[in-house]
This record gives sequence, C-alpha cells and structure tokens, in this order.
Amino acid sequence: MSKEGTWFIEFNTPFSYHVRGIRRVLYSGVTKYQRIAIVEFEDLGKALVLDGKIQSSLYDEFVYHESLVHPAMITHPHPRKVLILGGGEGATAREVLKHRGVEEVIMVDIDDEVIRLVKEYLPEMSQGAFDNPKLKLILQDGRKFLEESRDRYDVIVLDLTDPLEGGPSYLLYTIEFYSIVKDS
Repeated sequence: MSKEGTWFIEFNTPFSYHVRGIRRVLYSGVTKYQRIAIVEFEDLGKALVLDGKIQSSLYDEFVYHESLVHPAMITHPHPRKVLILGGGEGATAREVLKHRGVEEVIMVDIDDEVIRLVKEYLPEMSQGAFDNPKLKLILQDGRKFLEESRDRYDVIVLDLTDPLEGGPSYLLYTIEFYSIVKDS
C-alpha cells in the first residue's frame, strides 16, 4: 500500500483495470478541455494523467517518445520542418529537436493549461524543448490548424490523447482527419 493509502485506478476496458499507488498529488484540476492530474506514483515517479489515462511517466516515457518520433525522422532523408500535433508534455518536441537537420518544429496543442502545468511540475520531460528557438508553439485545435494551413511538412507526428468520446482528440482518429494529414 502506498504511504498515504492513495490509489490510482486506470480502467482499460469495462471489465479490467490497473491500480497504482500514489506517493503524492502535485496537481489535480479541470481545464477547458479535460481533467488533468500530475502525480508522483510509487513505482513510476512523476506522471501526467489526462481524463483518467496515464499519458507518460518519468520512469518510462522515453520508450514511448523515442519510438513515436525516431522511426519517422530517420525514414525521411532530410527532415527540416516538423509538425507535432498534441505532445503537451514537450517530450515529443525534445526528441524531434535531437535531429540536427531540423530547422523548425511547429507544435500545435489545444490545451494551454496542460502546457503551463507541465512546465511547472514536469520540466524533466521537455528538458528545455519549450525554450528552444526552433520550436514554435501554437495553441489551437490540431485539426482546425491543418485545415487552415497551406504549409507542407517533412514529418508530422501525432502525440494525441486517447480518443475518448467528448475528449479533445476524439475527431483526430477518423479517416477524414488522416486525409487532411496526408495532404499536409
């Protein structure tokens, strides 16, 4: 049992869940778009939780973010202009910025409150990416941004929340959305 006796239950299906002990809650609240918690788990360290789903933890976030970014980046011969949709904790941008040839990274995230809180409570995840002059942060819906943009990108990385009905990423898991991405 965790020291405070506090538990986090993440439901995977209607019939299964995973339980983790929480050492402490650093922040818990609701933004315009979603519920957010930044907690320190007994086994995973600090973590970002959105709408009851663990997004990433300090213990193992590198596995997700490296696997998400580097295959696309090394497949492109010269990725100079990269678009990230989502990625609020800044770790996706951190990984993209490791590629020396990258000249511009546009990160579009809908929830400015998540970014503000991550900068305050989880700066270890971005490791300074938010301060990199190559990064341009745009606070907007990713789908709307792509629909209105005429820009083309060498690589587009989607680091989105789960497609929970009514959640901020729900409409980013559609054939129509991927058609928009393909044309960008």
